[in-house]
Amino acid sequence: MKIAGFLLLFALAHLCLTSDVEDENLGEEDCDYYKKFPLETISCPVEYFPVCGSDFITYGNGCHLCVANLKTNGKVNYVHDGPCCRVL
Repeated sequence: MKIAGFLLLFALAHLCLTSDVEDENLGEEDCDYYKKFPLETISCPVEYFPVCGSDFITYGNGCHLCVANLKTNGKVNYVHDGPCCRVL
C-alpha cells in the first residue's frame, strides 16, 4: 500500500514538473485591461488555457484569473502558464 501511494505521488509530481501546456498568451497576464469594465459585465471566453494564480488555484484562462484579481483587489496574481501543482 505504501509503494502504491509513493508511485501515485511520484506520478503526480512528474506530471506537474513536465506538463507542456501550449498557451496562446504565454507570459504574465495583464489585468489592467479588465479594470475599465464593471466586474459583473466581464464575460470570459470558455477556451481552456490554464494559468496558475498566486492563491494556488488553476484558472481556466487569464480572464478568469483577472476576474479573481479584481474581486480580491489585486491579491490574486499570475504565477505561470499551466496548472498549479501542489505536492502535499
